[in-house]
Amino acid sequence: MPHAVHLLADWCRPPSIAGMTVELLTLPVRTSVLLCDVPGELPDYVLLFGHLDKQPEFTSWKSSLSPWEQVTRDGKLSSHGGADDGYAVFSPLIAIRALKNRGILLARHIVLIEASDENGSANLPAHLEALDP
Repeated sequence: MPHAVHLLADWCRPPSIAGMTVELLTLPVRTSVLLCDVPGELPDYVLLFGHLDKQPEFTSWKSSLSPWEQVTRDGKLSSHGGADDGYAVFSPLIAIRALKNRGILLARHIVLIEASDENGSANLPAHLEALDP
């Protein structure tokens, strides 16, 4: 987990998006939280939430499926985790950057990525409490 969260934090750091701040929040005996704050031009904000934690693959896969290989079924590409947001920070930041590069005015975007989703987000309340001014 520490390797994954540092990998994502390093990817997010500027010059990814002008003015964006990136914080890796840590608390004793808790998994980390990644917080990206993208300033906006409009007087509102959007909170985007996701997770980055990973667990070992399950052992009871169908013989035609694998957690590590993509397959094509009914003309559509499919893969385990293809819709899971284990690396949820990439999509919103890429989309925000693309919109800003086109000159589209946006609200402030706060991207909060936690690392304990697979165990019921047990560490998230402590981080939210620590963030509350």
